[in-house]
Amino acid sequence: MGFSFGNYSNVVFLSLCRNGIPKKKKAFEAYRYNDFYNNSCSHCCLHIQNDFLVSKQRTYGVWQKQSVKLGENIVFTTVLSDVKTCAIISNNVCKKANIHKNKKRQCFYTGSEIKMRTDIIIVGSGCAGMYCALNLPKNKDILIITKDIVEHSDSFLAQGGMCMLKDKEDFDSYFYDTMKAGHFENDTAAVETMINSSPDLVKDLLSYGVDFARDEDGNLAYTREGAHARNRILYHEDITGKEITSHIYEQCKKRDNITIKEHWTMVDIIPKTENGKEQNECLGIVVKKDDGTLDTIYADYTVLASGGIGGIYRYSTNYRHLTGDAVAVSIRHNIELKDIDYVQIHPTTFYSEKEEERSFLISESVRGEGAQLFDKDKERFTNELLPRDILTGKIKEQMKKDGTNHVWLSMKSIDEEQLTNHFPNIVKHCKEHGYNVPKEMIPVVPAQHYFMGGIKVNLQSKTSMDRLYAVGETACNGVHGRNRLASNSLLESMVFAKRAAVEMSEQFNDREFDRNEETVDFDKYKDLHAWNKENKQMILDLIEESKKQREKADA
Repeated sequence: MGFSFGNYSNVVFLSLCRNGIPKKKKAFEAYRYNDFYNNSCSHCCLHIQNDFLVSKQRTYGVWQKQSVKLGENIVFTTVLSDVKTCAIISNNVCKKANIHKNKKRQCFYTGSEIKMRTDIIIVGSGCAGMYCALNLPKNKDILIITKDIVEHSDSFLAQGGMCMLKDKEDFDSYFYDTMKAGHFENDTAAVETMINSSPDLVKDLLSYGVDFARDEDGNLAYTREGAHARNRILYHEDITGKEITSHIYEQCKKRDNITIKEHWTMVDIIPKTENGKEQNECLGIVVKKDDGTLDTIYADYTVLASGGIGGIYRYSTNYRHLTGDAVAVSIRHNIELKDIDYVQIHPTTFYSEKEEERSFLISESVRGEGAQLFDKDKERFTNELLPRDILTGKIKEQMKKDGTNHVWLSMKSIDEEQLTNHFPNIVKHCKEHGYNVPKEMIPVVPAQHYFMGGIKVNLQSKTSMDRLYAVGETACNGVHGRNRLASNSLLESMVFAKRAAVEMSEQFNDREFDRNEETVDFDKYKDLHAWNKENKQMILDLIEESKKQREKADA
């Protein structure tokens, strides 16, 4: 993560280059303040003033300041956590360095004159955000922030699997299944792009060590879910999302240019302004850090990958902290949105009378393998492989007819060994709640699950604002239409995350970035509870307004 500096006069800044000597560059380089952006480092920011070398460092809020008289071959040594950094200073120019390997990036000054800067800031640590980071240039500093811990993203929760184009012969069928599930409101170019990109994505994931299920011959095994005409879904037990995302996370941790900050929350974006008016250009974000303080992070590009909106609903399969922050930001800054009222309800989540943080998903794959739905009289009442929105309607209709809070799901038709091997976590959850499957039926009820709408993006995940991209569930490229086909979410998220990374990578060489910094008024963020409450209400109001407009148009 790099930095920009205030207007010091006659000051030469020295920056320790990050994690090894960049190609064709010295380990240390000297810059005037206005040229400092390109080779700065979050570990050490040194400046020479009045013939003294001064180091300002902050570790967990504790300031350390050391200075030595400059002269020939003076060795400056500072210790940060378990990191030791040494530089040989000669004639005010750093000649040689023992480069540290620490990845924590704990040293930075954020006072009134020095601000945080990075090349790319990614808001969100799900599979979309992290996979985007892995496809960006290794010589660019990338900062990923996440509202909770990395593992608490919905990407880790995905049970069923991830679709893949098995062979060319399956394209038409896969395309039709996706379009039909989306009520043919899908963007056809986006659907084609997603399907055709799937084999290369799978190759990437396999190279990361993702352990998809295999058949007896060692070939990739495929399962089937609702609304799919063929078996085309890769899986790992019933924790496919965790298997994929954890391996992507491990790859990110190996990259010296990627920094991940947990419990850092985007509060707002920073738009460029001219004469007090907002311009259509993003300069970075306002962030609430893990110590509760507010700060700014400036970046050449900002990527919104903050997930869905489940946290604004009482019953949802999403983590509660996923409250549509990126959507709220878009509303506040007139960034284009699309299909904001397209909110998917998953037909089968485990029904519990207890107050729980989130609804436990009973994967579509369970019904794909033969599980059946029954009413209060234990009579089967529908086709379990209908698209999610239609099946949800059937279940709600039956619940209303029966006067119950749930229907019943039976897994008796699934071989017990197959059930245990394919769905161990579902079996475990049911057992913990007093149900012995497959011998007993379990109560299930629909709950909010996925957001098909969101921030409008093109096929490269570019938003309507310059230097701002959106990927994953918070983005809407039109792939899903009105209803998402099962197991398309992980695939779509990563395919278009990579496309965003490719476009940003290409543009780094083709454009000059405006690195002017805006004066941010922090007063409006003083009451973050009120700010977040307003965000939630704005989203709900817009969803309701969009529903009414669509119903009126369809009438």
